[in-house]
Amino acid sequence: MDDTERFRVLFDTNYRRLLAYARRRTNPTDADDVVADTFTVAWRRLRVIPEGNELPWLYGVARRSLANRRRSAARYARVQNRLVAQPPPAPPDTSTN
Repeated sequence: MDDTERFRVLFDTNYRRLLAYARRRTNPTDADDVVADTFTVAWRRLRVIPEGNELPWLYGVARRSLANRRRSAARYARVQNRLVAQPPPAPPDTSTN
């Protein structure tokens, strides 16, 4: 079986389970992105995915993708909080001398 066929079988066999896994852990939009990220990694690393243990390998990739998204969201929230806490800039001096 060539790489394209193996990936198609991998995708068709595991897509629904992987999507359900991601949706139990995040919102539907992010779940779709996690699954897309997971299959992107799977395509790139297709030759190292262990035969017979594809689903656990995919779950591991999805788990790391979810963790990356959570860390990114936390960093974003911290930046937003710092920006909100900043005093507003002083208005420009419009007086003429």
